[in-house]
Amino acid sequence: MPGNPIARNPLLRKGGVHQRARSGERQIYGSILRSAVDEWLKDYAERSRGRSKR
Repeated sequence: MPGNPIARNPLLRKGGVHQRARSGERQIYGSILRSAVDEWLKDYAERSRGRSKR
């Protein structure tokens, strides 16, 4: 068996690229949702102010 036997350990093959945690993904989607809701509320308030002047 040539090479380093520790480096060929099957348990060491579990490593690799780390993925973002699900909680981090939820935080990103939550901030996107909050900004979209804030924008919608701002647009709604502007439209409703324009209607009350009539």
